[in-house]
Amino acid sequence: PCTVYGPRCNDGAGKAFSRPSSITAIPGNGRQLLSNVRAEDVAAAVYHLSLTDSAVGQAYNLAEDTHPTLEEALKMASEAFGAKPPTTHLPLWLVKIVAKLDGMASARKGCIPDLELDAVKYLYADYVVDNSKLKKTGYRMIYPDFRQSMKQIGEWHRANLGGR
Repeated sequence: PCTVYGPRCNDGAGKAFSRPSSITAIPGNGRQLLSNVRAEDVAAAVYHLSLTDSAVGQAYNLAEDTHPTLEEALKMASEAFGAKPPTTHLPLWLVKIVAKLDGMASARKGCIPDLELDAVKYLYADYVVDNSKLKKTGYRMIYPDFRQSMKQIGEWHRANLGGR
């Protein structure tokens, strides 16, 4: 239950941290703490747990060790992709309306909106996921730090997609 992002991510809130985005404003006050996880870590953790007998029948949280604020995360993503960082704050009630309208317009176009209406509910408070149970199994995150991960994604994007 946290934002999954990574190279070529096209769905969900993780799109904002996976490729250049059209998000030009910061939802709410921007101080909401986030939990994120790279898609590569999701796959590697699932593989690790599949080999761990004590993991059978257990539930684990997958999340990075860092918890940037929403504003910090959006600015890091902008920097990674060479875009202008958002500076304007939009009240969450307005974000909800915009997400609903964008969802309807995107549905007509047959595409996924940048901010899905269901994701807006996670913007009203901190959303921090504890990964300590996973770490106790011996799993080490490939991308434990959001800032470093965003730098790597920006480099990957420029090398593989030419900054498109």
